[in-house]
Amino acid sequence: MAPAGKNAKDAMPREFIVQYLVEVYITMMNWWLDDGAKLAPQQINLMFQHLTTEGIANHLRWFRRRHCGT
Repeated sequence: MAPAGKNAKDAMPREFIVQYLVEVYITMMNWWLDDGAKLAPQQINLMFQHLTTEGIANHLRWFRRRHCGT
């Protein structure tokens, strides 16, 4: 992902990323509560962190391959 303020073609605005993460978090919390909060809060937190960091890491790898050749 290109840093905010760079003019790379595929850069994502920081506000878009923040909005995305907030919406995903709220949706995940609604799912968890609607399901009766059967899973431990720590487990929900780990699942959210894993999906979030893996998704961001995958995008960074793609961006580097496309724009940096690495």
